[in-house]
Amino acid sequence: MFNTNTPENAYWYYSNEKKGFIVEASTDIKEGDEIFDWYGFKCNTDFFKNYGFINLDKNGENPEN
Repeated sequence: MFNTNTPENAYWYYSNEKKGFIVEASTDIKEGDEIFDWYGFKCNTDFFKNYGFINLDKNGENPEN
C-alpha cells in the first residue's frame, strides 16, 4: 500500500509477463522520498472495504461521503 497524494509520483499495474505487480515512477523520486499513489474519488466505505483505511481531508472530512 502506498500513501495517497495528488499529484501522485508513481503508478502500478499488473504484468502478465512478469506475473506480478510493477510500480513505476511518474516523476523523479529522490532517495528517502515517499512514494505516492492516488486512489481516486471514493466514499470512505469504499476506501475501507477495498484498502482498509479511510481518507479524510485537512478538515477531517471526505467530500465523497
